[in-house]
Amino acid sequence: MRTVADLLKHGGMIYISFENDDIRDLFMKNAEAEGFTYRDGTKPTERRISSGSGVFLRSNRTIMAVRYAGRVPSSAAGIYRGDPMVDYGKYIAGRDDYLCFE
Repeated sequence: MRTVADLLKHGGMIYISFENDDIRDLFMKNAEAEGFTYRDGTKPTERRISSGSGVFLRSNRTIMAVRYAGRVPSSAAGIYRGDPMVDYGKYIAGRDDYLCFE
């Protein structure tokens, strides 16, 4: 089974996107079970992020919410060409096409 921690092999800061709220909630539950927190120590399931938002996964086992309204280009979300982006729904389903570099 793929874990959230396994994603850290892709670099120091990885953007995680969610197709829907159920996938986002699954990520938060899985991240919490693996000991990930927000930078201030808050557990992932204790903080609700808005629909359409993603998170950055950081090498120090913290997550950081990226808030924006609707879908925006990756550059507007602070992601630049070459940074790894993960579609968590594809990742957790075992698909090989979960990773992209924009």
